[in-house]
Amino acid sequence: MSDEKTEKPTDKRLEDARREGEVAKSQDLAVAAIFLGVTITMWIGSKFFADRMHAILAIGLDIQAAQREDFDLYRAMWKIMLEGLMIIGPFVLVSVLMAITAILSQIGIVISFKPLEPKFDAINPANGIKRIFSLRSLIDLLKMSINGCIVASVAWLTIRSLLPLLASSAYTTLPDIIKIGWDVLIKFIAVACLLYLVIGSADYGIQHWLFIRDHRMSKDDVKHETKDSEGDPIIKDQRRQIGREMVSSDERKRVTGANVVVVNPTHYAVAIRYAADELGLPQVVAKGSDHDAFRIRTWAQELDIPIVSNPPLARALYKVPIDEAVPESLFEIVAVILRWVEQLSAQKTEMENISSGSTASSVPPTTI
Repeated sequence: MSDEKTEKPTDKRLEDARREGEVAKSQDLAVAAIFLGVTITMWIGSKFFADRMHAILAIGLDIQAAQREDFDLYRAMWKIMLEGLMIIGPFVLVSVLMAITAILSQIGIVISFKPLEPKFDAINPANGIKRIFSLRSLIDLLKMSINGCIVASVAWLTIRSLLPLLASSAYTTLPDIIKIGWDVLIKFIAVACLLYLVIGSADYGIQHWLFIRDHRMSKDDVKHETKDSEGDPIIKDQRRQIGREMVSSDERKRVTGANVVVVNPTHYAVAIRYAADELGLPQVVAKGSDHDAFRIRTWAQELDIPIVSNPPLARALYKVPIDEAVPESLFEIVAVILRWVEQLSAQKTEMENISSGSTASSVPPTTI
């Protein structure tokens, strides 16, 4: 049936969907980007964050200061809050920037308020049941289950590989324990970054396939869209005819100024113009093959332009771009043809003069 959506969406349909805020993207890639930013931030700023945590511990463990009468609890809490913000702030900033970068790399810049509009179909129980048992929901459930199993397995393997390092920390000092814990956290987040990068890449392919599937079109949709975008077929044919006439008129003007047309004898036709005061070299002013070659020959006959049949030369000249000079390798043979055309033109002019003189002598003089 023509209503079955079996056709791929057109570029216009995809562009319309994009304007409405419907795009294919993977949230897992954004998570991978956040983990990457956090890992790099922790690795680069290890000393900075360690100093901030030492300062917080120093304030919290300063029991003697708390016993003094001049101890200001609010000031101590304010310092702890500032130190905490200096630790959390870079991670929040990097996470936001990496998430935005990941989304923009997938969909580009899309500004649409359509997703914010209220959708009354969303509260329809029938539509809700359809969404629950739809193919997208089934794929999302399957994806979440697989992702959960993979994340749990990788997390267990990572923790098990780090157990000896964690066990050895029981006999170290507090600063060393903090450093070991920091290194373990960096490795753990780096593994999560690689894991979500792989999962996100696969998820993006799935989301793109679902996006194309949801916007498939029927044959009637494609026909209507083509008609709306290109207009009425009659008007379209008229535009094409006008375009062909404009191109044909321009080519005829070019052939008008040619000295000779070299043909092959039916497949190719190349018009050559030579004017010493313009360029000094013969130029290709028009060319065509098959039907276009027939038109050039017809115009040449109508304009009384000499036509020379030379298949090898015609094929060679056809490769020369329009308004470009004849290649040096073809100068000699083209010069011979132009000299022949010049002699032919001179003989024709002489014959016309003789014919004109004979006609004049046969007319009796006028008597006054």
